[in-house]
Amino acid sequence: MTIFHPNINDIMPNIIGRKDDYCEGFISSPHCEHSNYLLAICFGTGRAKRRCFHTGSQMLDQIIAFDRAETDIMNLSQINMIEVSSFCGPDGLIWGYDIAQPPDLLSPHPLDPRVSPDADVQIYSIWAPCDGGKKLFGTVKKPVFPFFPGSHVPCAGKQQISYGAAHVYAAIALGIPENRTSNACLLMEDIGTFPIPMSETDQQSYKKMILEHMAQSVLVVGKNLNVNYKEIFVGMRDIIIEQGDIGCALVAAPYFHLAGNAVKRFKL
Repeated sequence: MTIFHPNINDIMPNIIGRKDDYCEGFISSPHCEHSNYLLAICFGTGRAKRRCFHTGSQMLDQIIAFDRAETDIMNLSQINMIEVSSFCGPDGLIWGYDIAQPPDLLSPHPLDPRVSPDADVQIYSIWAPCDGGKKLFGTVKKPVFPFFPGSHVPCAGKQQISYGAAHVYAAIALGIPENRTSNACLLMEDIGTFPIPMSETDQQSYKKMILEHMAQSVLVVGKNLNVNYKEIFVGMRDIIIEQGDIGCALVAAPYFHLAGNAVKRFKL
């Protein structure tokens, strides 16, 4: 395992929650004397037929689409999601980056690494650390170590509900600072829509433009905060919503404590 966090050995004993087979939200863990936690990279899209609406309310269909976005890639079901801001500080570890690292973690992204002419930064795909979350939580049909049902889970997130016809997306960028003992990792989230109709070639150009903006936004925030980021991970999930459907684009990156049996499972 490559060591990215200088204090990983001090943090590791304090990230285990109360449950053997379930993860828990950071705030619901008994380790209140410790400030250590994990962050997972999660985002997705969901689509549903509009069937539970009536004059004056679209809320039920919106909830159904949201629930499907929660479980699009991995199992974030049955949690009380609490939206928080978007930093993973020196007391936190990133699942799929600091620990449980996939072999293809540092997969170069086809974006031009010179997203800023005055920044020496590497651009990688977010899908490898995101896949780490899927391996941990599993899916609804094949859960591994999901969240304990009803857990209160802080999540760095954004969401957008759209009605068809539409093309919606959720994008995320993760900035890793050069000095993690005095600076936080940064999550930038974006949700939005594509113009429609749009050719496949134009869609690819539009996606590239959005991801370039994601990477650039990390660098701009870095300048604002006087933080140098050495690596940026970027990625996007999108879906076309047909007429008569409702869709949700969601970024929901949970702050949590780990299921006890996951330690052995992932050889931590």
